[in-house]
Amino acid sequence: MKKDSSWKGSLSLDFGVRNSKTVLTRFRKEGPLAVQRLFYPEKVEDQMVTPAHGYILHPPGGLVSGDELFIEIELQERSHALITTPAATKVYRAKESGIQRQRTSLKLSKGAALEYLPQETIVFSGARAEFDTTIELEESKLVYCSLVCLGRPEAGETFALGSYKETLCLSAGGQLLLKEHFSLVGEDEEMPAAAALNSPLVLGGYPVSSLFIATGFTGNCETLKKVLLEIKAIDKPQLPHYRGASLLGSILVARSVGPSTMAANYYNRVIWKLIRPHLFQREAVSPRIWRT
Repeated sequence: MKKDSSWKGSLSLDFGVRNSKTVLTRFRKEGPLAVQRLFYPEKVEDQMVTPAHGYILHPPGGLVSGDELFIEIELQERSHALITTPAATKVYRAKESGIQRQRTSLKLSKGAALEYLPQETIVFSGARAEFDTTIELEESKLVYCSLVCLGRPEAGETFALGSYKETLCLSAGGQLLLKEHFSLVGEDEEMPAAAALNSPLVLGGYPVSSLFIATGFTGNCETLKKVLLEIKAIDKPQLPHYRGASLLGSILVARSVGPSTMAANYYNRVIWKLIRPHLFQREAVSPRIWRT
């Protein structure tokens, strides 16, 4: 029996290749995390591995004080998985002593490909959230997206209290390639959360920010430069207020800041559809759950 209202949950997924098809070779879970059966909506040519589309489920719908979730995904050689979620992750207001944590570990073997595209995280005012992600590559291909909404702007709620901390470490062959750290702390700290949000050095008053990463492009650097120019040329009215893309060595990084999760999601998916033929030699096939 649970002694309190908090959950400790973990989900461990291993993907491999059988008969030129990506399958789950190992699946372990504890607590309120699960994965829906895999989907195979993509048609592939001969000699190519069929990608698997998987949806990570969290039936409680959000994190409360004391919740700790751990997601571990490993891809064996040549496997290709697209992982998303059926809905936004919500982080609710926490008790004074309660912290909500989510840790994610992604490991890709040689020749593996992962598209990790969860839907947005909505952090309620008063939450105490800590999200940590580690990614280890080995001559593999990756698309990764993180989209966060601080507060609930559509409900008129700003992120005035609480804290949100997010760390991302990306390594290849044991060498650290990229480290991201974002920390927004309110209440008794030197700068309240609301003041930090409004600072031009933080988010400039906008509640929504996103990070999109892609790496593993084959060929020379001209391919990367071409992709970067195509992203910078994107010009549609649905896009976020502020957006930009750059190259950090062989890593393509795109960011956006604005008032709307819808606009940020739209921007990230336009980029994903644009780069997928360059990175995976496949046209983009959106998960069905995105259309519901």
